[in-house]
Amino acid sequence: MVDVDRSGAGAACVIARKRLLLAAGVARSRIQFRKPPRPHKDAAEAIEAGCSLADFRRPNETAMTRLANEYGTTRKHRRESSDWMGRVL
Repeated sequence: MVDVDRSGAGAACVIARKRLLLAAGVARSRIQFRKPPRPHKDAAEAIEAGCSLADFRRPNETAMTRLANEYGTTRKHRRESSDWMGRVL
């Protein structure tokens, strides 16, 4: 189970972890994504508050993948747009 962060960076990490697990031979059926129950911001906080794993919610994996892709595209664009600085300096 992977704790899902709502940010683009968090989504990108989750998707990357999923791909690594699949590449390592872990069956897709064994990989589960869960979000902590509201109002908790992450798994550690939810568990400390007494939530069980059954309280965690299933995220929209398609939306999470889209968010991760947008984050990756934005990061790539920023790197490319700042490349000129390295050449000038």
